[in-house]
This record gives sequence, C-alpha cells and structure tokens, in this order.
Amino acid sequence: MKHVTLDQVDDYDLLLPDNCPQTFTSATLKKYLKSSPKKIQTCLNVLNSLNRIEVIGKEGRHRLYKRVDHKSF
Repeated sequence: MKHVTLDQVDDYDLLLPDNCPQTFTSATLKKYLKSSPKKIQTCLNVLNSLNRIEVIGKEGRHRLYKRVDHKSF
C-alpha cells in the first residue's frame, strides 16, 4: 500500500486507483486496493462525506458508487 499526504480535499481522490472504473462497488474497490473490507468501507465513507463519490444505486446487495467529477466546477 502506498502512503500519501492528504492536505487538500482534492488529495482524497488519490485513494481511488486510476484503473478503477467510473462506477464501482466496495467489492470492486477491494479487488483494486487489496485491502480489508473494513478499510475499504472507511475509505468509501470518507470519500462520500467529502463528496468525492456518490451512491447512485445498488448492484445486488452492494451499493453502487460513482466518482464525482469536480473538474467541471
């Protein structure tokens, strides 16, 4: 796992790997980050609270997340 410094809100985007799809579930993210479910859920909660991702529905029993595009603001 790579260590990063998170000084600004935009820095939290680094928690999502570049090769992660635009829409994803916690299970999808777990495959990319190779981390524990608890750490993945913490990551998703932080990103969601900072409006870096949003819940757009469900895929099976998992929430479906989407990256929020802040470049257009």
